Amino acid sequence: MNWIDAHCHLSDERISSAQLHALLERSRAAGVTRWILGGVNPPEWQRQLALRAAFGNSVRLAFGLHPWWVAEHPAIESSLELLKTQLPHGDALGELGLDHGRRGGDEAAHKRQRHAFRAQLTLLRGEHPKPVVLHIVKAHGPALEDLAAAPPPRGGLVHAFTGSYEVARRYVDLGLTLSIGGALCRTKGAETLKQALKRLPREAWVLETDSPDQAPEGWVPPSPDAPENEPAALVHIAQKAAEILGNRTAPEILDQSRENLVRLFP
Repeated sequence: MNWIDAHCHLSDERISSAQLHALLERSRAAGVTRWILGGVNPPEWQRQLALRAAFGNSVRLAFGLHPWWVAEHPAIESSLELLKTQLPHGDALGELGLDHGRRGGDEAAHKRQRHAFRAQLTLLRGEHPKPVVLHIVKAHGPALEDLAAAPPPRGGLVHAFTGSYEVARRYVDLGLTLSIGGALCRTKGAETLKQALKRLPREAWVLETDSPDQAPEGWVPPSPDAPENEPAALVHIAQKAAEILGNRTAPEILDQSRENLVRLFP
């Protein structure tokens, strides 16, 4: 066991201290004992640091400017400068990326996102590069263009990937790993993702929950005061992956996901 949730937000302000301790107990009971976080903005980075002080290296930190946050904040240069100083204290750069979906704003916001994306990628050129945690929604073309121009030297994760096999291969060819979550559990839709999963090599993907958001279909919160999604749901997602693949069990899939993640986050 000792499985790893490849992407979650334990530092989310919607999760109270009591809820956090309870959901971590349930996570450990389910065999998920390590968690990789996604960064959002400077105040959230500080909450991540507090989690590491409390839980040690079982929590791996990612500092970045989320494209939703960039879309909502016209002045980001000071935050980019702050990121330069904070990144050495984290384990990964992210979430960074491009979001042209409903939360991604207008054309001006898209331009700002791309500026922030490129600026964050330049931070990987330092002496101690980090893996990336990417958030890409309806913007794979420009994202892949920028990544090809500046390939992340330590690889990283394409968080909440739901695209086609052809798009997936382009990320894999750049040394990146697909992180797949609750979308896999949809009874209707996500067929493109399910077909991609069948064709991808097992070394190319890992599993995540993105909790407390993106609860997988069929997951029932364990109590009325629990978040709608939590790391223990990773086992539920693995069971669906096993059903889709047909020739592997959920524990085998979670073991492989852990091995892939340990290569990225030793």
